[in-house]
Amino acid sequence: MADLWLHHVSGSGQVQASVQIQAALVVSYIGAVVLPAPAGHCIVVFAPTAYGALLQAQRFDALCAPVWAQSVRLLPAAGGFTGLDAISDGAGGVILAVNSASTNNGSGLNVLAQRIDASGALQWGNGGVSVSGPLVPVGRAQIALTVAGNRIGVVWMDSSPYGPSPITGAWMDLSGNVTVGPFTIGIGVDWRHDAAPRRVVADPAGAMYVAFSPDPVTAPVQIMRFEADTDLPAWTRVAVALSHPMAYSIAADGAGGFLLATVEAGGAVSVDRVDSTNISHWRYTAARAFATVPVAALASQPLFNHARLVTVTARDSGGAMVTFEDHNGTTPRMMSWCCNEKGVPATSGAMVAVGSGMGRQSAALALRSANDTTVVVWQEGSGANGTLAGAQKLGCCPPDIPPGRLLVPPLRMPCAIPIDFPLQPFGGKFPLPPFGGLRLLLTCGSRGWRGGVLPLSSLYGAPGIDLPGSFGVRGVPAPDWTRMTFRGLPPDMRIELHTHKRERVAVAELLPDAEGDLLQSLTFAPSAKTSYLLVFLVRRKTVDMIDLPIGVRVEHGPGKPPRFQGPDVGDGKPVRDKVATKKKAANHEKTSKAKAGRKKS
Repeated sequence: MADLWLHHVSGSGQVQASVQIQAALVVSYIGAVVLPAPAGHCIVVFAPTAYGALLQAQRFDALCAPVWAQSVRLLPAAGGFTGLDAISDGAGGVILAVNSASTNNGSGLNVLAQRIDASGALQWGNGGVSVSGPLVPVGRAQIALTVAGNRIGVVWMDSSPYGPSPITGAWMDLSGNVTVGPFTIGIGVDWRHDAAPRRVVADPAGAMYVAFSPDPVTAPVQIMRFEADTDLPAWTRVAVALSHPMAYSIAADGAGGFLLATVEAGGAVSVDRVDSTNISHWRYTAARAFATVPVAALASQPLFNHARLVTVTARDSGGAMVTFEDHNGTTPRMMSWCCNEKGVPATSGAMVAVGSGMGRQSAALALRSANDTTVVVWQEGSGANGTLAGAQKLGCCPPDIPPGRLLVPPLRMPCAIPIDFPLQPFGGKFPLPPFGGLRLLLTCGSRGWRGGVLPLSSLYGAPGIDLPGSFGVRGVPAPDWTRMTFRGLPPDMRIELHTHKRERVAVAELLPDAEGDLLQSLTFAPSAKTSYLLVFLVRRKTVDMIDLPIGVRVEHGPGKPPRFQGPDVGDGKPVRDKVATKKKAANHEKTSKAKAGRKKS
C-alpha cells in the first residue's frame, strides 16, 4: 500500500500545513515530483505505478490547499506511467517526461513529454510529444530532464535487472519539437526511478552533462558533455572507480561546470569540481578523501539503496555541501561536510551529523535553499524500509569569524546541525522527567571560540522536552511565558535566544544548583508569529569540537513566571546589562564616600 502526502515546511523548520494528495492504493510506490510555482505555491506531478492509473498535476498554495478546481490530466490513459521526471520551465510552469506503457499489456518503452503553464493549461496538446519514437514492445524507460539555455535535454535508460542497459538522449526546444535524436549515449548500470534525476545536469550556456557507470564490476564513473543540439559528446571524463555503480552524485556548480561526489572502491568519500573544459579544480585539495565509509559491509545488503549513499549540492559562494551515510557506528547516520570555492573545509571541524533519531538514516535527497543553505531529506527507521522522513537545513561555518560577530547578528545558519537529541529512557545523568536529553555538538568556530545555532522548533515533540505547541504547529496560541533550564553545560558557555530576524530576545542567567551542577535559565514571552533560534557559544584560548550530553527542562504557563529560589531570572535582559548596572551602582557608592571624606577633611 502507498499513499501520497504534501507537507509545507517553513524556512525555520515548522510544518505549516499538510494534505493527502493520493489516497492509499495497492502499489509499491507513487511517482511524484514537486516544483515551485509563483506566489509561494507549488505544482505536484504524480502518477501511481498501476495499470490504467492517471498522470495528473495540481497546484497548491502555502496552506496546501488546491488552487485548480480539479487536477489536470496530463496525458491519455495508458498501461501505467513510470520513470517520471519533471523540471520547472522558468516561467512558472512545468516540463515533464514519463514512460507511457502499452494499454495492451502494461509494458513497453515509450517516452512522452508534456508542458503545462502556471494555470495548468496543456502546452503541447492532449497527447504530449513522443520523444523516443514509436512504442517499443519490451522495456521501460527511467528518465532525466534538464534545461540548457533554450533547449531541453532528455536522457533515459532502458533499465534491465540483468546487467548494463542502453542510455539514450534527445534534444527538444521549448515549443515541444524534437530537434536532435534519439541518439545513443552508452550503456550504464541500474538507474533507479528515484536516482535518475541526479544523473543529468545542465550548463545554462547550452550543454548538458550525463553521468553513468558502464561496468558493474570495476564501476568507474563517466561524465559526458553534450553541447545543445549535438548527438556526440564534446568530451568524456572517466573518474574514479566506485564502491558501487550508483555510489555517486552530480550537481551543477553554478559556473557552467559540475560537482561530482563519490564513494570510491576503498570507501573514501570525495567531491571534485570540474569546469566546462574538463579541468578538475579540487583533485589535490582536502576535498579528496575527506571521510571513509566501510563499503565492504554494504556489499551484503541487497536492499541497500546505493544510489543515495552520497549526495552533493552547490553553495552560493562556489563551494559544495556533501551529505553521506556513515556506517562506522552501530546505526548508520547521515553526516555532512562542506568546503569553500577552493575545496578547503570551511572550518577545522567541517564534518558534522545532520540529525539524530532512533533508527537507521539513509536514502538522502538534497536541494539548494536560500542564503547559501541546503535542505536534506532522508528516510529514517529500522530494517530495509524506513518508516519516517527526516529533514534538516544545513549551512557551512563561515571561516575565521571573530566571537563578537557571532551573536549580533547571529550566523545565518549553523555549521550543519549543532545539536541532536537521543532519547534516554532509563535516566542517566538527566532522567526523564523533568529533564529531556540533548546531545550538544558544537563544531563551528575558530580563533578561540566554538558555537552553534539551533532552531527552537526542531525541539518540538522531542522526548522529555515539553515545548508549547506554538513553537511547532501553525495557529496554536503561545503561552504568556516560557522558561528553558539547561543543566550540564560547560561553565564558560553562553546561551542566547534570537528571532530569525536577528533580534536578540533574551540571555540565559547562571543559577546555583543543590547537586553542584551549573544551571542556566532562559525566560521569555514567546509569540506564535515568531520563529526562534538558540545560540550557543564557548570562548577559550584552545577549544576543539564540543560533544557532550546536557539536560533541558521546559516550563510554560499563563500570567507571570514563578521566581527561582536564588538569582532572579526571567526579565529577558542580557546578563552583562545587570552586571553593568551593579558595577555602576558600586562605583556611584564609592564616589559618594570619597566626596564625603574630602568634605569632612
